[in-house]
Amino acid sequence: MLHLGTALLLLLCDLGVLYRENSSPLDDGIGVIGYFFCKTFYPYVAHDYKLPNNMKAAISPNSKVTVSDEDRSIEVSAGTGTLRTIKWSGETCKIAVVPNLLIEENRKTECFSFPDPTERFRKTLTFNRQFWNLHKGVISKCYYSEARRNFHTQEEAIAFIKDELAFMPGVYNNQGLVITWKASYEENYLAVSVQQILINGKEPKVLSGASDKSILFDLLGLGKVRRTAKR
Repeated sequence: MLHLGTALLLLLCDLGVLYRENSSPLDDGIGVIGYFFCKTFYPYVAHDYKLPNNMKAAISPNSKVTVSDEDRSIEVSAGTGTLRTIKWSGETCKIAVVPNLLIEENRKTECFSFPDPTERFRKTLTFNRQFWNLHKGVISKCYYSEARRNFHTQEEAIAFIKDELAFMPGVYNNQGLVITWKASYEENYLAVSVQQILINGKEPKVLSGASDKSILFDLLGLGKVRRTAKR
C-alpha cells in the first residue's frame, strides 16, 4: 500500500511538472506534498553501475575535476562507472548517469546524461525523486550531461565550444575538457555539462582561449593534483 501511495503521489507530482506553465495552486500544492513525501520515504539513490565496454566517459574512473571560473566553482567526481558526485556551493549531490551512444554526421558521440533524456516519463519521475538539500531555499535538482565529441578540425571544435559557452558559462582547457554550469532559481535546478573534445579521435594539445589553471584534476585516493585535466 505504501508503494502504491508513493507511485500515485509521484505521478501527480510528475503531472504538475509536465504542465508547469499552466499550473494551478492545486498543482503547486501537489508538488510540495510529493516533494516532502519522496524526500522522506522514496528518495533517489545513485548506483555505480559498470559502463558499456564500447564507451568511454569524459571523466576518468575514480577521478575528480575541480573547476573555478571567476567567483564560481564546482567539483565533479566519477566513480568506477556511472556514479557522479557533484559539489556546488556547499551542497553535494550523487547521481547515476545513463549511457547513450549517438551517431551524428558520421561522428560517434558517447553521451552520459541524468536524467535519461530518451524516456520522458521515467525522466520526470527520476528527476522528482532526486533532491538536494534546498540551497538558498530554491536549488533542489540537477540536470547533468557528459560527452566525448569528435571533430575533424580545430576550427570546428572551437566553434562548438564558443556555442556551448554562449549557452551556459564555463571554462575549457588545452586538452579539450569543457565544463559549463548554471543555476536556475526560477526552475529550482542546477545544470552541469562536462564534455571532452576530440580532434580526429585524439585530445588536442593547444586550444585558443583555453585556461588550464581553471581546471584541477585529481586521481581519487592518490592525492596528486595537476592543473590540467590530462589523463
